[in-house]
Amino acid sequence: MQASPPPLQAPAQDPLAGMHDILPPEAVPGPPAWIPWSIAAIVAIVAVTLFLVWLKRRPAKPVLPPDPRLVARKALQDLAARLESLAPKDFGIEVSLISRRFIEAVLQIESTRQTSEEFLADPRTRERLPAEARRQLDDFVKQCDTLKYAEGHASTREMRVLWDSASNLTSIPSPEPSAPPATPAVPPPLPTGKEVRP
Repeated sequence: MQASPPPLQAPAQDPLAGMHDILPPEAVPGPPAWIPWSIAAIVAIVAVTLFLVWLKRRPAKPVLPPDPRLVARKALQDLAARLESLAPKDFGIEVSLISRRFIEAVLQIESTRQTSEEFLADPRTRERLPAEARRQLDDFVKQCDTLKYAEGHASTREMRVLWDSASNLTSIPSPEPSAPPATPAVPPPLPTGKEVRP
C-alpha cells in the first residue's frame, strides 16, 4: 500500500495584518470662546458693585460751615453796590439783618430773634464783647432802628457811614473759648477695715 502525502499546511498569517498605522496626535478642543469673556464680565460687574457699595457706606467728609466774617463782608459788598438805589428804610433793614446774622454766628447769640433792647441788654452780649465793641454796636443798632422804624431820612453819605460801621463790626474778635471744667480731685481710697496701729 502506498503512503499518502502529508496534508498541506496553511501559510502562517502575519499577526499585524489588518492593523492601521499610528495616527498623528489630535488637538484637544479648548473651551468655547465665549466662556472667558463671560467670566471677565462677571468679575467686572462684581468689582463695580463692590466699589459702589463702598462709596455709599463711606463716611462723608464733614462740611465746614462758611466763615461768618466772609459771609457778612460779601453781603455788605453786595449791599454797597445797591446802596444808591435803596430807600433809607430798606437799607437800614438790610444792613441791620446782615450785622445781626454775623453777631449771631460769631457770638452764638440769637440776635435775629430779639428786639434791639433785648439783644443789647442780653448778658451774653456784655460778656462776649469788649467795651468798645459794645459801644459801637449800641450806636449802630440805634441808627438802624431810626431808619427802619422811625422812617428816618438819610443821605447817601450817611448811609455809607452806617455801612462803614457795619463793616467795622465784622472785625470784632471772637470770644475766647471757655476753659473746660476742672477735673475733680481723686478721693482717698476707702479704708479696708484693717487699721495699722503704731
